Amino acid sequence: MSTATQPTKFASTDEHGLFRLAQAASREIADPVEGLDFAIPLADNSRRFDTRSDAQLATAAFESPAPVERERAIWEFADRSPDAALSVVAEFAHKEKLRPLRSGALWLLQRTAKNSAVTLLADFLNDPDPEVADWSRTLTEEFSGTQVGGSYSKLMAVETGAFDQTLPLFIAGHILIAIPGMGSIKVTMSPLWFESIMGRVMACTNANTVMEDLVIEKCLSGLHPDQSDHYEIFKFKGLSNQISDRFYQHQYESLMMRRFYPSLHVEQGVSISVPVSLQRVAVTEFDSASNYQVLDIGPRSARLRSSSFVHCARALSRLGRSQFAELYKNRYDKRGRRTIIKSHGPVSRPSHKRKALRHIPREDFRL
Repeated sequence: MSTATQPTKFASTDEHGLFRLAQAASREIADPVEGLDFAIPLADNSRRFDTRSDAQLATAAFESPAPVERERAIWEFADRSPDAALSVVAEFAHKEKLRPLRSGALWLLQRTAKNSAVTLLADFLNDPDPEVADWSRTLTEEFSGTQVGGSYSKLMAVETGAFDQTLPLFIAGHILIAIPGMGSIKVTMSPLWFESIMGRVMACTNANTVMEDLVIEKCLSGLHPDQSDHYEIFKFKGLSNQISDRFYQHQYESLMMRRFYPSLHVEQGVSISVPVSLQRVAVTEFDSASNYQVLDIGPRSARLRSSSFVHCARALSRLGRSQFAELYKNRYDKRGRRTIIKSHGPVSRPSHKRKALRHIPREDFRL
């Protein structure tokens, strides 16, 4: 395990932005096996799950009444035809009304535009929605290596709860499905579509163990027969390496037994335990609390004032023939204050409505 400590001081600029660090780490392939990927075949000739034309996808991105369908269409279009979709993605980010879809579209814009992303993201640096503006600034910093400053200047600490920091995840990626008689089918998963199927996902850490320990919490809304939410907890162990004054690379693995119902219906019939193996590699950018006004008084607030915290992270997760890219950063409350340290109910305060946690031994919550 790594014994590296978190950085506490940061320069105003960093000539090694995340993209430059990634490019510097790239090397020529010495063995053909190094070019293999779990979810991206060398010959991308899999049939598409979504069979709509580019024109149909572009129309659905703006006209579909369902948010998840608007997002699904623009992500499929960009994945299939990135050059043709680039201007449409930028238009979508401007015209879409919902904050999660706009924030996700900026990530998609970055993925689609690549080296020209900084120019396109500049249109959103002063967006009327402060969260969208902050996403644009964060993504721009990754490319330029220069800190352009966020949209917020205050931190709020919550003194209760099991974790020092919780971060909501944007997750997108590809799934390869083998169908008898049809071969492999490629599914492009957009963030909102992923969440509607797999649940809302949170990364949970504690300041003194973030370099070795990670907890992922998944919430499926209304999954149980009584319409209560279902929560699953995944514990990860791993190691970390410092790659810059602000950036760390983390490698985590998890192997846990999960409940499965052969009936394919939750809480119907006898359940069995099945092993679930997950791997995650991530790069996190740390920020210093000295750059903000820390609100509230208490042990966590005091610890926050003298330490650093995760500002933003990139990660890859693998499960079977699926691979998902993750992007997450700090959340904000309705008054525009950055909520860095946040207790999260399902882990810290199990209740009678949270049946998923009733059957988990208490020691499973311990790192």
